[in-house]
Amino acid sequence: MIRVFFKNDVHPWQQVLAWQKEHPYGSSFIIAFLITLYMLFSSPAVESVLNTENEFDPLSFVDIEMQAQKELSASKEISVDPNAAPDANNVERATGIVDWKSAVDPDLVSNAAPPRPVGRLKNAYPKSGRDAGIEAIVYVELLIHTDGKVVSMIIHRIKLLKEVPAERQRILRKDFAIYAKKNLMGQQFTPFILNGVKTKARVTYPLRFTLPK
Repeated sequence: MIRVFFKNDVHPWQQVLAWQKEHPYGSSFIIAFLITLYMLFSSPAVESVLNTENEFDPLSFVDIEMQAQKELSASKEISVDPNAAPDANNVERATGIVDWKSAVDPDLVSNAAPPRPVGRLKNAYPKSGRDAGIEAIVYVELLIHTDGKVVSMIIHRIKLLKEVPAERQRILRKDFAIYAKKNLMGQQFTPFILNGVKTKARVTYPLRFTLPK
């Protein structure tokens, strides 16, 4: 099909140029408007960000210093009788709560040497473990005073290095816990020095019980 333009006819492109000349910012506005529509209705990125808002639980923080400290008590003697009744006269109040709170964890301090044992540790070994040929690792947390002495300890975990029947595990774990306390309480460590001052420290320490060869 061939279109014939007469002398007085105006080509459409000339009409566009004429409109652009009369409205110099008109085409820019139209282009910007079309781009805005495309971003609002055709871009999946905005929708994906909005949809992930509720996928995460809000964080909550606990101020340890504001938590109430429980009053601890410990029996002076240890009974192996599961039917034994507690004796109110055989209980002493645990101490050292304030010391634990004020002690510093050397692992959280940069450029500070953690306390190390001075000399060899005591090597008392539970008879039950020696007779059964059982070795173990007792993971403890030590409270070390400013003079380097171990004044308190918490046992976190006891790992037996040999398969043991379930009925024997309880006795062995208890014996290794008792002997870990015997070996570490009062042990001399190097004092923890923070900013030139001897400071109480709380140190995580793995105590290994190894059978003599």
